[in-house]
Amino acid sequence: MGLRRRKMKLSSRLALVYTLLVTVFISAAMVIFYQYYSRQIFEEDEDNLVQLSDTVMTQVDNILDTLDQVTIDVMSGNIFSTVWEHWLTENRTYADTATLRERLVNAYKNRSNIRRVALYSLDGDYICTGAAQPESEDVKARAEYFINNYNMNQATSRVYLGETEDFWDNSRGVTVVSEIKPIKNSDTEITGFIEVQQNSFYIKDICEATINGSAVGVAVLMDDTGEYFYSNMDRDESYMAELSALSNRYSRTLTTDREVLAIAPSNYFACRVIMVVERAVLTAAADQMIQGIIVVAVILVLLNAVFSQLITRMIMRPLNALVRYMEKIDIQNIGEKVPVRNKTPETEVLVTSFESMGKRLREALTRQKKMESAQNKALFDALQSTIGPHFLYNSLGGIANMCEQGENEEAADACYSLTEILRYAADYDEAEVTIGDEMENLRAYLAIMKSRYRQRLEYKIRTDGRCTYLMIPKLTYQPLVENAIKYSLMERETVIVKVATSYEDGHVTVEVSDNGCGISEEDAERIRSRLKEFSEEDAELYSSSRVQFGGMGLGGTLIRLSLFFGESFWYELLPGNEEGGTSIRFGFDA
Repeated sequence: MGLRRRKMKLSSRLALVYTLLVTVFISAAMVIFYQYYSRQIFEEDEDNLVQLSDTVMTQVDNILDTLDQVTIDVMSGNIFSTVWEHWLTENRTYADTATLRERLVNAYKNRSNIRRVALYSLDGDYICTGAAQPESEDVKARAEYFINNYNMNQATSRVYLGETEDFWDNSRGVTVVSEIKPIKNSDTEITGFIEVQQNSFYIKDICEATINGSAVGVAVLMDDTGEYFYSNMDRDESYMAELSALSNRYSRTLTTDREVLAIAPSNYFACRVIMVVERAVLTAAADQMIQGIIVVAVILVLLNAVFSQLITRMIMRPLNALVRYMEKIDIQNIGEKVPVRNKTPETEVLVTSFESMGKRLREALTRQKKMESAQNKALFDALQSTIGPHFLYNSLGGIANMCEQGENEEAADACYSLTEILRYAADYDEAEVTIGDEMENLRAYLAIMKSRYRQRLEYKIRTDGRCTYLMIPKLTYQPLVENAIKYSLMERETVIVKVATSYEDGHVTVEVSDNGCGISEEDAERIRSRLKEFSEEDAELYSSSRVQFGGMGLGGTLIRLSLFFGESFWYELLPGNEEGGTSIRFGFDA
């Protein structure tokens, strides 16, 4: 009793020390946290602003790429150049106009976000999709404006116009953004322009960004022209010019006295996105979060002081009981119910998990004993069956006969196949192999059989490539095929054996079929009973001396597969297939 009271006092002391340490730690952490967390929140919001700018820039890139792709689709190919040059002459025909209009329609008919595509010459002649109102002189003036105000003589010349009223149809007050690209002849002289429009509400939707519930100012600046492609900031020209100058610095973020800027350059176009937010928006969010965290910390300190004693008593007692039980555990009593009372939810999980682990380990040991007994016996029988005198002498006799008849190449192939079979069967170190290895051994075996029975044996092997590297017990296919050949030769002049391995939705299905007389229901029932008996009987009672499968036949193979794959294994014995013989079908989870 005295020792017990001493232990209880130790637990109380532990709870007291724990409470004091946690209180001191939380208090110190809150002081440091309060000093630095504001800056951390500010930096996180700054990073969020940068990520937001990258997202907007990516979407703006998509808009510009869509506009650019339409111009490429229209102007690509020799047909456009030829028709356009002819359309510019006095000899233009209706067919020329129809061809150009068809290219305009085809370029944007599957792009719902494109409003209009237009072609126009320096003389003001134009072809345009949709309703169009401008006079020829207005179009001519528009072409001259682009030539005089923009550098259109570069190889990749193009201009992106920001939000403006639709030049081609201003009757409805629609605003658009546009790409204008010069059309040049073989002498690189400008002969006209192609213009692609998109409704401006697409870019407005992209640029409607918020952070911490506040709207963010967004501007898209074109570097080659120094013009703004889009801006939702209602500021004067001097402010926008200053913003443009600030964004030219080699920095992703800039902080001024009142604002924070995030700049995201495009990876594909000469432009950048500038996002502007008031500093107060970022610091206000940090201050609010700090206040909430301080309140939570104070509550945690109080709760820790009140419940530390209770938590210590609730946890330590069942845990100590569990530890004492674990110290006494061995292979004989593993998996038994753990004698721990007054379990807390935490220790309930530990105890349940330990009991479940012990049960699974015990089952695994039982299953391993069965597997080892069956596998060792099966491999031994397989080796005997494979290299038995009858098989070996007949194979060597067949090889000698081929040599006498001058079939040296066939004899050599048969020798190689026989060598591979002997090497494969005699390797006791590997009880598990891939399906690909099994297929190689099966082909070698069938090659020997084919050299022996010649035209009396036909076979077909089909394997899904996704199954090649899946693991399977060694010598699974050969005994099934051996049975099929053995019993079918008694009934048929020509034996047909088919082996198919398929994969679907994580499940593997194997089918071995022949054209023999078919398995009798009595034999099938005996195999089912044997498999059921083996799966239900205790492994310690089911010794290797009782695993008498009769060589590596059907029953032994199914037992090994059921042990290897567990509950996912299934099988079917089909006595009457389309060939009139037997089909053995089984499967498992990959």
